[in-house]
Amino acid sequence: MKPDEQPIEDYNHPVAYDANGRPLYAHPASPVVVPAKTVVVEPVDTETKSKTAVNVPTKIKHDASRRLYPQLSLTKGEYVVSAVRRHPVKIFTALGIATLAVALLFTLLFNLDIFASSLSLSGKPIDTSVIILPVIMLIILICLGTYIYYYIYTNNKLYLTNERMIEEIQTGLFNRREQSIGLGEIEGVSSIQVGMMQELVDFGSIHFGMINDAATYKFNYIAHPNQYMTTLNNAIEVFRAEQK
Repeated sequence: MKPDEQPIEDYNHPVAYDANGRPLYAHPASPVVVPAKTVVVEPVDTETKSKTAVNVPTKIKHDASRRLYPQLSLTKGEYVVSAVRRHPVKIFTALGIATLAVALLFTLLFNLDIFASSLSLSGKPIDTSVIILPVIMLIILICLGTYIYYYIYTNNKLYLTNERMIEEIQTGLFNRREQSIGLGEIEGVSSIQVGMMQELVDFGSIHFGMINDAATYKFNYIAHPNQYMTTLNNAIEVFRAEQK
């Protein structure tokens, strides 16, 4: 045997004997088998992940809309594209009528003697202190009614988001409701302006229908209706393209 060669052990000959004279044999150590660890790889639903993920620009717009319109319940990734109030043309009309009525009442109050003499009213002169309280009360009622009209009119609002249209409807001081329509359900958007005044002042109404619904929905006294119609149609096209 060469010096660098390892001796080969013979496991068929006994290497020792026990107390009863029975031979003992040497055996090689059994290799320890380590069970392989099973790794379960869960499938990743890339389609669902892509739909629920919100990119950075969308998140910035969503956060800005939450700050500007805290009364709206926006979903994750939803942001306001356009917020529309009613055109103030009817407010100007109501204020004009109220101002004229108040001016006439004050004129009547401070010139009662002149009006009485011009109408050739006979009898005892009218004491202005008798009617001053009713006139003031009437003026207060006119101002209060004008403010209520202003509050109800201006609280009818329309919001366009990247997912739906949200309409806030105010029909009274304490009567308010909200309705929303998904952009995927809207079809046949049109703007309507009737008369020279609407053309000159640039206000009108937006009409649109819904898929599988014969009813027509509208929002009246909207400023720049043609511009808003274009914005709405663009939002609908972008929404439907993202859903494909």
